[in-house]
Amino acid sequence: MNEGFFSLSEERKNAIISAVFMIFAMNSYKKAPVGEIAKQAGISKSLLLYQFSNKKDLYIFLWNKAMELTKEQSEKYKVLEIEDLKCSVAHCMENVIW
Repeated sequence: MNEGFFSLSEERKNAIISAVFMIFAMNSYKKAPVGEIAKQAGISKSLLLYQFSNKKDLYIFLWNKAMELTKEQSEKYKVLEIEDLKCSVAHCMENVIW
């Protein structure tokens, strides 16, 4: 991921994050079109691929973001101990078929 992503406006980052979640939720990894993610986010495909080098980079970002959100909400509502969520991306992703 290009570190420039974090310097985008909150509105632009949220649009991209929402689009990534939505398109991957509606499609398998292989069938999720990067162009559709960009369209849904309201940006060009080339800008999306400037921020994230490829679809795999987007997918890994999605998983990291999902884990971050789960951790935040679990801590906020005290539904899980943080030890329950310890998992490296490599370990969590080892069974994903690319």
